[in-house]
Amino acid sequence: MEIGLLDEKCPSHQELDTHLRMSRLYEYRLVPEILWDYYVGREDTISTDSLKHIEGLLYVKRKHLFYYRTKAYRSFLVGMRHLWELTEEQYGKRETLRRKILLLAPELPFFLMKRKMKKLC
Repeated sequence: MEIGLLDEKCPSHQELDTHLRMSRLYEYRLVPEILWDYYVGREDTISTDSLKHIEGLLYVKRKHLFYYRTKAYRSFLVGMRHLWELTEEQYGKRETLRRKILLLAPELPFFLMKRKMKKLC
């Protein structure tokens, strides 16, 4: 396969990583109908671990940083804002995670302020 195998170092969101690698080689479109259901059956899965969720997204963002910066900048910032908000739940790891986020997106505080200003006006 041209895109390679799943990245075993990725803590979570391997599907997103695969999607980004595949989108560089092939053109495809989204189907406007639900083709599958996602079910989380146990509490100890990666899907229910918010720290793994954040770490996985950070890993994918870092791995595909050039792509995000050049092709999907707004999506990148919205995703980083989402990660910033998710760190509220991670009290012990919050500052470490936020430092990692700011290293990837140093402009994020300005993006957050701009959003707050729009809400005030």
